[in-house]
Amino acid sequence: MVESVIWTKKASLRLDEMIEYLENEGAPLAASNLVTRIINRIGVLMNYPEIGRPVKANSLIRYVRIDKHKIMFYRIQGDKLFISNFFDQRQDPSKRPF
Repeated sequence: MVESVIWTKKASLRLDEMIEYLENEGAPLAASNLVTRIINRIGVLMNYPEIGRPVKANSLIRYVRIDKHKIMFYRIQGDKLFISNFFDQRQDPSKRPF
């Protein structure tokens, strides 16, 4: 079971970019819904940290789907959950961080 959640700088910046983009496009409700989905997913991960799929390049990094297009990368180290990055799957797959 996870005791604490730690956000990497890259994950924080990427989330800020996604929220800013949605708000600038006139979709503040979508930005709010995205944050709510992420918080809910983190809550599930705190109880079931192994539910994510491991990435092919590094078995320590896992990912979960946030919504239809977005995934969140994370890793577990002891009783800590590290949020590593986010990726919109509509982008070029070669830009995927892991």
